[in-house]
Amino acid sequence: MGIDYEYRVNQLLGLGGVVEKANGELDAVTTLAVADIHLNNGLIFQLGPGYERRHHENVLVSRIGGLYEFEIENFTISPQLHWDYHEHGPNAVVAGIALGFAF
Repeated sequence: MGIDYEYRVNQLLGLGGVVEKANGELDAVTTLAVADIHLNNGLIFQLGPGYERRHHENVLVSRIGGLYEFEIENFTISPQLHWDYHEHGPNAVVAGIALGFAF
């Protein structure tokens, strides 16, 4: 579960932040500053640095991945797949679906 925000600088570039919470065994909160590169018609490449708070410690993390944004009026639905590199491991594959709206 998470929340993200993107400010569109221009048609190619968006800058923003992501906060995600993983429950269960992982019990982690990941916070990232991201750049979204809008390649064409909904395909977006995302990367950025951040940190992850897990088991009472902060770990540096870098994300690289992609998503495809389907637009329906002012709303979006985006399947996503990311790879998170953690400073001291283990690394993670993060998959999800985001719901959004433009304002």
